[in-house]
Amino acid sequence: FDLGGSIGIDFPTLQAKADRRAVDEVLAAALDGWPHERTAMNGFGFVQIVARLEGPSLLHRFATARVGAAARMALRRAERVEGPGMTLLRVHPALAAKLKDEWLRELERRTARPVRIETDPGLAIHAATAQIVSHDE
Repeated sequence: FDLGGSIGIDFPTLQAKADRRAVDEVLAAALDGWPHERTAMNGFGFVQIVARLEGPSLLHRFATARVGAAARMALRRAERVEGPGMTLLRVHPALAAKLKDEWLRELERRTARPVRIETDPGLAIHAATAQIVSHDE
């Protein structure tokens, strides 16, 4: 998916014009090849970007693909739990079906913990839970 519409980036205020120009040049290089228009950085460090939205917006995707959005939110919830052990992610079966293997591998990489998925048909789609359990549970 793409970002689109009016996008504002508020960099820290830089007093020296040369510093603002340097940040502006790095931003230009990072956005090279992406169709957009943008303003130069103003004295307060603000840059405005305008880009055409080519695909559905995030709001549209969340509204029309609720289970997929809930799956991603469950992974974020699992990423935030802390402690040693294994991450236990308890989800609705329909949500478990949306969890891609590469997403679970990335979660394991980010948390440095193995992940175990348990399904519970009594859970609402958006009611995934995450906790740390010992490896032998």
